[in-house]
Amino acid sequence: EVFFEEAVFDSFSLHKDLNHLELPLSKKAFFLIVAVAILIGGIVISRILYLNVARGEFYSFRSEINVGKEIYDPSNRGIIFDRNGKPLVENLPAFSVSLKSKDFLSNSDDDIVAFLEIMGLSKNEFDQKIAEQNLEKSPAFILARNIDSEKIIKLKAGNFNGVEIINDYKRQYLNGPVFAHILGYTGIDDKSSDIIGKTGIEAYYNDILKGIDGKTIAYRDVLGNILDK
Repeated sequence: EVFFEEAVFDSFSLHKDLNHLELPLSKKAFFLIVAVAILIGGIVISRILYLNVARGEFYSFRSEINVGKEIYDPSNRGIIFDRNGKPLVENLPAFSVSLKSKDFLSNSDDDIVAFLEIMGLSKNEFDQKIAEQNLEKSPAFILARNIDSEKIIKLKAGNFNGVEIINDYKRQYLNGPVFAHILGYTGIDDKSSDIIGKTGIEAYYNDILKGIDGKTIAYRDVLGNILDK
């Protein structure tokens, strides 16, 4: 018998004046190919399991963020009354700046610099505030509270991505000089930018007075149009 492959190969070798020897592939080559295929398959399967099991909750949350816009609604701090039911403090309307880091970083470098100048923050101070936030829990956070009207006008004129002016409050004490040593006072937490009690009743009952912030998720289409809340 004459095999077609051998006849063609021999003819080619003679025509080109080449000396070739046909040898079968060794078993090591097949084992190597199988081992590489198993290794690649193992890496792919391990990555899939890691993303779906170990990090499944995180990426599920991130996917909801992509289709939903969080509208932050800070809760007003509780009112402190005397024994006759007369309020000793009140909450006055104010404004704060909420920042959504993912959208904010889409701004140009010049816009980011302009924003930091308006807010009176250095690059290092801004980076520190970002680093202190748990962005896996919530992509938006309050950057500054009780900003003045001049800054609000400049921020709205700048039309920065990821920056939102939200309704907030500031604490005012009625008959403050009389009850200051009892009521204490509130201040902004350096780490979370939340309003917390520093001394007195404000600090002692802080967990009760601070309330729970609200949040509304508006679902959007690919064009950013709100479909439902």
